[in-house]
Amino acid sequence: MENWSWTNFFIVLATLMGPIIAIQAQKILERRNETKARRICIFRTLMMTRAAMLSNEHVGAFNSIPIEFHGKGKEKEIVDKWKLYLKHLEVPYNEQTAVAWSTEANRLFFDMLHEISKLLGYGFSRVEIEGDIYSPRGHASIETDQQIIRVGLAKMFAGEFALPIEITNIQRDGQENR
Repeated sequence: MENWSWTNFFIVLATLMGPIIAIQAQKILERRNETKARRICIFRTLMMTRAAMLSNEHVGAFNSIPIEFHGKGKEKEIVDKWKLYLKHLEVPYNEQTAVAWSTEANRLFFDMLHEISKLLGYGFSRVEIEGDIYSPRGHASIETDQQIIRVGLAKMFAGEFALPIEITNIQRDGQENR
């Protein structure tokens, strides 16, 4: 033990600590990759459903943003844009204000989506994100019809609306229907 020097001590320390440090570094990289994968999944879902904003997938991805994008810098900007959009979604509108409300909602949503795309390293422009959407007219018709049906049934069950009934043929006692 006479020749024990600081060099030997650091060699032994490096030999023992090297694998531990390597495992910790690997865990850090795995967490970063998992975080990025979850963020990409949210972005992909929002991109795929941006023409169907009432779908469960869209709502779920939208509600995941503050969880997966919390932090500082660009992440904070994304969550701030999410908050602005969410606040706007809570603003009531009517037939007279619907077009302006919808225009502002789309602007806020696409601004947020563009920020997410930049953070994730996608090269999409704001115009591409907003404009390059395929949505069959039939989907919009189905969504509109479902909304009309939901509103109508809700009014009927709330007692605000009654189904009109027209009797066209009355059968009297002893007479056959002809």
